[in-house]
Amino acid sequence: MREAAKKCRPFRAAIAAAALAITMGASVVAAQSVQCPGNSCDVSVTVSGDPANPTITVSAQELRMKKGARNPVITWKLIAPKGFEFRTRSIWPHTDAPVGSKGTTTQAEWDDQCTRLNTTGTAVRIRNRNSKPVALDYDVTVFDKSTGKAYTLDPRIINDP
Repeated sequence: MREAAKKCRPFRAAIAAAALAITMGASVVAAQSVQCPGNSCDVSVTVSGDPANPTITVSAQELRMKKGARNPVITWKLIAPKGFEFRTRSIWPHTDAPVGSKGTTTQAEWDDQCTRLNTTGTAVRIRNRNSKPVALDYDVTVFDKSTGKAYTLDPRIINDP
C-alpha cells in the first residue's frame, strides 16, 4: 500500500499545481521534470489562449540540477503576446503556506542558493549554487501590463550537489 501511495505523489503534485493555477485565473498544462544539462538551463514560460483568461505553462515544473554541477545559470524566458511581462518578483521563493505537495522555501534558504543576475520584461536569470541537497519551491509570475493582473505557477528546483 505504501508503494502505491509513493507512486501517486507526482500525480498529486501536478493536480495541486493545476488547482492552484486555475484558482489564480490561469490554466495550466501537464507538468514535467527536466534535468538541467550542466552549467546553464533554459526554462520557457508560455502565455497562450485568450488574453483575458490566458493559459500559462512552464517547461519545467521540476528542474533538477545536474549532480555536482556548481553555479549553473537558470534563465526563464517569457514566450507571450505583447502585453505580458516579467517583473522583479516574477521568479521568487514560495514563502506562503504549503499547498498540497507544494512546500515552502524561506527567503533565507533561497538566498543561500540563488543569486539574481538580472531581470527584463522577457527574461529572468539567476545563479544557483547547487551546494546543498534541497528542494527550492518557487513561484513564476507573469503580469498583464494593462491590468497589472498576476498569473502565478509554482514549480520547484531540486539541487543535487
